[in-house]
Amino acid sequence: MNVELPILLDVANTLKQYDINQQSTSYKKILNTIDHRIFELCDHHIIEDCIDTDVDNCCNIRYCTECLLTIDIQFVFSYLHHSLKSVDTTHWTLYYNNDSYSIQRYWVQNNKICFSIILKNKHDILYFDVNNITRIQCDSGNVIIL
Repeated sequence: MNVELPILLDVANTLKQYDINQQSTSYKKILNTIDHRIFELCDHHIIEDCIDTDVDNCCNIRYCTECLLTIDIQFVFSYLHHSLKSVDTTHWTLYYNNDSYSIQRYWVQNNKICFSIILKNKHDILYFDVNNITRIQCDSGNVIIL
């Protein structure tokens, strides 16, 4: 296990004890940055679970048993945005299935991350649902889907 990960898990756990309704925007940004780093470092073991939202309703969630992050498409999108926002769009590259593609833009649609890419001088769109994008890494504009 990475030495950094257990420290970040402790820090995140401590920060999450503060009432969410009292957290400032800056506080939430710090917590999101820590969660994104945890997401990068953890060797995720994802399980699906059904949690009660109230007495009569429940919803399905996916979370990692190692880092306890709930990993849904919005979280992955947030991670992408956090990782790519400071990189010039001309340097965005997607690496997937031993190929590389120039990313034009990315968005969420129908619970999938969509990448508008250039493939052999033609525009195309690649779609990834949360099951296929749990192992994603971003570094200096490079998006790597394992």
